[in-house]
Amino acid sequence: MRYLLILLFALANCGIDSDPINPPKRWNLWEPIYIKNELEIRPDKDQLLITGMKNAIMKAGGTTSDLPVKQVLIIKSTNEENCKRSTTRAFTHFPTNGIINFCTDFALSMPYDEASATNTAMHELFHQFSNRDDHLDCTTERPIMAATADCSNNRTTYSESDKSYCGAKGYTIGGECKK
Repeated sequence: MRYLLILLFALANCGIDSDPINPPKRWNLWEPIYIKNELEIRPDKDQLLITGMKNAIMKAGGTTSDLPVKQVLIIKSTNEENCKRSTTRAFTHFPTNGIINFCTDFALSMPYDEASATNTAMHELFHQFSNRDDHLDCTTERPIMAATADCSNNRTTYSESDKSYCGAKGYTIGGECKK
């Protein structure tokens, strides 16, 4: 009977966050992150998005490495189904897997500048770091983790609600992800 109760307790605590076949990635912002570039949009757009991602990691309180290290974040371009909505700039799969996808057609049609590239990267990075696919409400704080980029208006600093969003589940330690 005791073993049955232990099994039932263990099953009750299972969920997407504890999927043993496809566990979400965990991050440590006290250690460097290598950005593996798999973008194939256009050289100028690729470079802008790489710069945006480096800025995003720095603004999250982390550092990047030019050489491969233990923590690898892959950024790639795609036009898969998730990019069919006209407002989707980029996306992350859940549970998180260390890959951020940038929508090729959106990148080609949008006049990305460093602030908008950084803002987009910051949003997707906090999805990665938090293993969350929900969004914050658009408030006067203008969180980057709101559902639309219009809310944050390309800001490049995380709000306090963004930081709490990132740290709520404990998938990332260090930096701006606050418990």
